[in-house]
Amino acid sequence: TGDLSLMRNVRSIASQLNELAGAPGIGLLVHCAGTLQPASRRTAEGLDANFATSFLSRFALSESLRLAPTCRLVNVAAAESGAVP
Repeated sequence: TGDLSLMRNVRSIASQLNELAGAPGIGLLVHCAGTLQPASRRTAEGLDANFATSFLSRFALSESLRLAPTCRLVNVAAAESGAVP
């Protein structure tokens, strides 16, 4: 587990998942993390927490994971994701 608004945590989670998955890598990845905080908050890395969790973490995780050549990616977003302040 970890705070997905922090990209260093996302990379750490990816490293742990890579160890668990082994070869040939992950075959299915479902992105469904998100948050909608009422007030804007900056992370320790200087990013907006809503944007980092709901959007950037998906890309950082996908880029850091060892995905199988036939891996399927599924992105799930709530209707509120368009309302990020």
